Amino acid sequence: MQTSNNSQVKRPFPVNFDFQIGEFDIADSAISAERMFADDVLVFEGHFPQNKILPGVMMIEYVLFLGETYLREKQMKNILTEILSARFLSPVTPGMKVNCHCEFAEKKGQLLMKATLSYAETIFARIKVSYGSAV
Repeated sequence: MQTSNNSQVKRPFPVNFDFQIGEFDIADSAISAERMFADDVLVFEGHFPQNKILPGVMMIEYVLFLGETYLREKQMKNILTEILSARFLSPVTPGMKVNCHCEFAEKKGQLLMKATLSYAETIFARIKVSYGSAV
C-alpha cells in the first residue's frame, strides 16, 4: 500500500471552498483517506446554523475527489459517468473525523467505485459511482 500526501485538490464550488483530501493510502484497487471536518468549515455555516451537519453533496464531493486522486495516481483516463446511489445514514457534525474508503472494480466495460464514509462503528454514507473510458 502506498501512502501519499497530495493534500489539496481544488475545484470550483458554489461556496468557493477549497477541498482538502489530506493524506491517503492507495492500493491496487482501493484508496482510503481520513479527514476531520472542523467547525469553521464554510459549508457548516449555511447548513442548519443552529444544528450544523455536513451536506450530503459534500460527502459526495469527498468521494469524487478520492476517486479522481485514485485515477490520477494509477494514470487512468476514466471519466465520471454516473452517481449510481448515495445513501446518507448518519450525520457528520463539526469536529468529527470521517474515514473514506473507496474500492474499484471493472464490470461490463465500466469502472465501478463503492465508497463508505465512516468512523469507528458509525457509517455516515455509502456512495456508488461509475466511470467510463475517456475516448
